[in-house]
Amino acid sequence: MFNRYLRAHPISKIATMTRALLVILTFALPCFSVAQTNYSLSFNGTSSSVSIGTPIPTNSSYTKEAWVYLTSGTLARNVISSHGAPLWISDGVLMAGHGGVYNHVIDGSSFPLNRWVHVAVTHSQPAATMILYRDGVQVASRSSMPAYTSEATYIGSHNGAQSWFVGNIDEARIWGAALTEQQLKSRMYSGPAANATGLRAYYKFNQGSGTVLANNAANGFGSNGTITAGTWAGSPVSFGANAVTLDGVNDYISLGSSPALKVATNLTYEMWVRSSNWVVPSQQQISSCFQTGGYGFTLDGGTLNFYLMPSSTSTYVGVSIPQSSLTANTWYHIAGTFDGRYIRMYLNGVLAGTNDLGTTRTIRYTYPNNLLLLGAEATDAGGTDGQYFNGSIDDVRIWNVVRTQSDIYGNMNRELNPANASEVTGLLAYYTFNQGTANAGNTNLTNVLDQRGTYNATMINFAMSGAASNFTTQRPGLEVLPVHWDKFTARNANGSALMQWNTLQESNTRSFDVQHSTDGQNWSTIGVVSAAGESAVEKHYEYLHTSPAEGVNYYRLLQADLDNHLYYSAVVVFSKRSAGDGVTILNTLVTDGQLKMQVAVPSVVSLYTIDGKLLERRRLAAGLQTFFMAKHGAGVYLVESGGQGKKIVVQ
Repeated sequence: MFNRYLRAHPISKIATMTRALLVILTFALPCFSVAQTNYSLSFNGTSSSVSIGTPIPTNSSYTKEAWVYLTSGTLARNVISSHGAPLWISDGVLMAGHGGVYNHVIDGSSFPLNRWVHVAVTHSQPAATMILYRDGVQVASRSSMPAYTSEATYIGSHNGAQSWFVGNIDEARIWGAALTEQQLKSRMYSGPAANATGLRAYYKFNQGSGTVLANNAANGFGSNGTITAGTWAGSPVSFGANAVTLDGVNDYISLGSSPALKVATNLTYEMWVRSSNWVVPSQQQISSCFQTGGYGFTLDGGTLNFYLMPSSTSTYVGVSIPQSSLTANTWYHIAGTFDGRYIRMYLNGVLAGTNDLGTTRTIRYTYPNNLLLLGAEATDAGGTDGQYFNGSIDDVRIWNVVRTQSDIYGNMNRELNPANASEVTGLLAYYTFNQGTANAGNTNLTNVLDQRGTYNATMINFAMSGAASNFTTQRPGLEVLPVHWDKFTARNANGSALMQWNTLQESNTRSFDVQHSTDGQNWSTIGVVSAAGESAVEKHYEYLHTSPAEGVNYYRLLQADLDNHLYYSAVVVFSKRSAGDGVTILNTLVTDGQLKMQVAVPSVVSLYTIDGKLLERRRLAAGLQTFFMAKHGAGVYLVESGGQGKKIVVQ
């Protein structure tokens, strides 16, 4: 069951949002220490099952999917099955079939025990194909499949009389279509809307008591389930707009050893990071490949570094940022790129430094099959060598293209839509950590989904409870799914502020609250616009604010889904111009510390941080004028005059 929850941000946290801006069981099962609003059903391996009728019609395409926690690798363990069409685990191997053949598709590796795993099988009747998935990754396929014949179906048993599942099952869904890999991933944690197209049966397992398993699908196909000998138990399976916190003692995350992630050139590596103490006494690895070669981010010798080892050398080189310039407990976006000659590092989307190798090189990988890790140093022998990172990580992206500063800056505050090919071209792996419940019990929910590729990650040595070694709430202001935003703008419309926004995809959406502020800190709702609910196509919305304030106005959207889960958009700025003022910014990208502007008539010019804090206000005479920006440091600022605002970037 998904425990959808309200993310309530205190005003002090909201104000930091920047720019055009997740019970003790019987039968020797483990303890899932989560609040008892999120449940699964425990199956005893000898008599437990749920009868769910005949949700799939004859000659139909279908998808069967569920979250499972298996405690024994022996015997036949059915997940969602009928007499002739099982999705099951046989002696520790996941497989599926229909038409009386039980093994049309077979996973080539052993099934994991004692951790939560997502399993799915799809059958396309028109294409006569069957595909088997584990944790969102295709593990087997079969062509020339026969048609499906409708049968009585069970959760946890072959036919209600044998081949019993042992462990826990949660979030079981049956569709009348063959879902794609990306569709499975996109709903794996968040779950579909009750009226989602093609959804025939949806069992959230959210009752927590009784012998009836409610079918939450609104399309009227499947029936409620009848539980036999099942026991209600807690579950950590849930969606959460989260990051991950590492304790600096022995936590780390393995991204595996795939050669595809060992990019030789044309690399972009980016993520959000936070630490309670950037000035560390000894080296800490935010990310590393291994000791001899590769690329990564490290805290070392008073600096935050993006490094790599060029070919034909045994020395790491890169770009560094002084740790003393970073503020404790503050989130920073870091990115490193390498085009074969130039190594560049960006901080919050602003270029922090460049290292010219002088000639074209590639990245050296002495042992190309070794691990890529987050939070620890990977050794040449394929293990870890300590140097554990004490802090938080979120939204990790690995690309095999060199992203421009505009690409990095323009997308760092929003999650990407893996289904939109135009925005993820060259994206190899993508980890959002949007799973589990922040700072709560997430025991054995340790597989991290790769939203883009097939390189799922594994959390190792995490406590999965409390705040120090677990999932944690992500940075306020990071735009999260289920809404895939295209753009959100505010423009002048005869003195009014016209807000316009597009979504590329929506799931389970209810409404958009349009919120307004004159200082970027105190917000009020000025209107509500209904959302599409379910959409796989671009949707256009707008709202007209007829009475914006004189000067600078801030706007954002508060999107609510049907389960009352809330998400904030980026913040956009609209300035109501007063007649007679005229100030032209000559260099919106400041590289020499001097912001130059041409003033047409004497004007009052104000300089703000991007979140609305006033830094300077000066009355300038007509002519060429200068603001000296070195004292304010690198970053993004807002220049305002006569109600007209303009963003500038200082490097």
